[in-house]
Amino acid sequence: MQNRTSLRERLASPAGRTTLVFALILLGLLIYGLFFQEKGVVETVFNDEFFGVSTQKDALFIRYEDVESAELIDAESFDVGELLSGHAGKRYLQGTWRNESLGDYTLSVNTRSASWILLHYDGKTLVFSGNKTAQTEQYYETLTGYLGATG
Repeated sequence: MQNRTSLRERLASPAGRTTLVFALILLGLLIYGLFFQEKGVVETVFNDEFFGVSTQKDALFIRYEDVESAELIDAESFDVGELLSGHAGKRYLQGTWRNESLGDYTLSVNTRSASWILLHYDGKTLVFSGNKTAQTEQYYETLTGYLGATG
C-alpha cells in the first residue's frame, strides 16, 4: 500500500515549506532576470594594428595611429552630460552623449568601474571602461603599451 500525502500535508511540513520558499525565490529571480535586469555589455579587444570597443549594439574599431591621447580618469568626477542616443541604465551607459567639456562624444562604460578611459582619436572622443576597475586599468595599460610601440 502506497503512502500518499496530499500537497497540503507536504507543504505543511518544514521540508515542504523550505521547498516552496526556494521555488518562489527561483521564480522571482527568473522573472527579475527576464524582465527587469538591465541588459548590456562592454568589451574591448586588442590586436597589433587596432583595438575594438563593443557594446551590446555597436562596435568601434580604432587604429592606434589615429589615437591622439588616452587618459585614465576618475569615473565619479566625470560629468557624463546628457544622453543624445543610446542607453542610460543603472549599470551601463552607452551611446552618444554631450557634455560641456567634450561636446558630443561616445560613451561605453560599466558604472561598477571607478576608472574610465578618455580617448581622443581621429577628431572624435570616446570614453570607455571594463566591467570592473581592475579590468579598466588593465585595458589602459594594454592600450598605452600599444600606443608606445607605435609612437
